[in-house]
Amino acid sequence: MSSAQAAEMVQAWRDVVPITVYRLIVRDSIEEKILDLHRAKRDLASDLLEGSEISARLTDDDPLDLIRG
Repeated sequence: MSSAQAAEMVQAWRDVVPITVYRLIVRDSIEEKILDLHRAKRDLASDLLEGSEISARLTDDDPLDLIRG
């Protein structure tokens, strides 16, 4: 189960009980690299959707990198 799924499972409890989700990641692990890739993709997609100035500096491969991984 992913941490996102775990957080969704306790969503109903958030109104009643404070919930804290901790994510423990081993340094230099595959999981850390995957999370870094997800973060980079999320940030790039967000910048593209907001129309920020990064969209003016994109190469042709940047949008494709969102799909390829």
